Amino acid sequence: MSSKTSPVTSKSPSINVDPSVIRHAPIKAGLSSFDHLPPSKSTSTPQPITSQSDTNINEGISTLRNENKKLRDDLDSLEQYGRRDLMRINDIPDGGNTETWKKTTELRRDDLEVPGVEVIWIQLKINNKNVLYGTFYVPPKSNNEIWTKIESSIESAVNDVKYDRIIVTGTFNNNLLNGANSKIHNICTNYSLEQLIEDPTHFTEQSSSLINLIITDNSGFAPYCGVGPPLLDKIRYHCPVMRFINAQNPDCLSFKRKIWLYKQGNFDEYRRILTKTNWDRIFALNGVDKINSEISNRILDAAEISMPNRIVALRKTDPALVE
Repeated sequence: MSSKTSPVTSKSPSINVDPSVIRHAPIKAGLSSFDHLPPSKSTSTPQPITSQSDTNINEGISTLRNENKKLRDDLDSLEQYGRRDLMRINDIPDGGNTETWKKTTELRRDDLEVPGVEVIWIQLKINNKNVLYGTFYVPPKSNNEIWTKIESSIESAVNDVKYDRIIVTGTFNNNLLNGANSKIHNICTNYSLEQLIEDPTHFTEQSSSLINLIITDNSGFAPYCGVGPPLLDKIRYHCPVMRFINAQNPDCLSFKRKIWLYKQGNFDEYRRILTKTNWDRIFALNGVDKINSEISNRILDAAEISMPNRIVALRKTDPALVE
């Protein structure tokens, strides 16, 4: 006799299970059978703590402390490395724009900069004296090759006879508090340079070090140097270093300035021009500097059209301009 069955896509052998042979373990609802396993009896007997065991424990604790200190140092090194300015020396356009880069290039002394070292040298004119100013960043645990290049860069600046003063600053990550063991100390000694910062500039939970430096060939050029308060309230932190220079601004007999005659301005025309400006296109530009520059140009262009203006020469003896 045949029976009707629902159609199936594939045939498989049937399995006949006798319900009478199924046995259920007496386990409370919501509990796993592992909770009811009897505790296993250990066949090993506890070993008494001996002097050798105590020594092994102490060695393990010492190893953990050393590894923990190394990890903290590595994290601190990573933090310092990530704190650098966006401007790089490897021709990577990380920061700034074309205009500021050109202005900086006019003062740059890239002939004093060494490949493989993060350094910028610029030339300044202070009190009618030619000054070379160099700033370095030395990553933590730099090898001897890096320090040889740093010394070569400083040597080139020292031997430049066209300049009267040299100022070197930066983060060197070489603790000058170590005295004669400090690499930067040896460089200063070799080229008769003086390091002006005396107090620690970098602090951790258990140590302090002097790694942010101001170096010069004439300490009288700076009447005051010191270490400022930390910029961030953290357990590990850097303190900024500062130096004041006696610089006299030359007397300016006269200067030119553009003045705007606001009372004669056509503000309806001014608003009309600004309203027709496609500000969405400006805000879609790539980079805050470009956006800021374009906004300033559009506002000034509209003012040039709608407001009278002129260039005047002002002198110190002239009365203040009051419209």
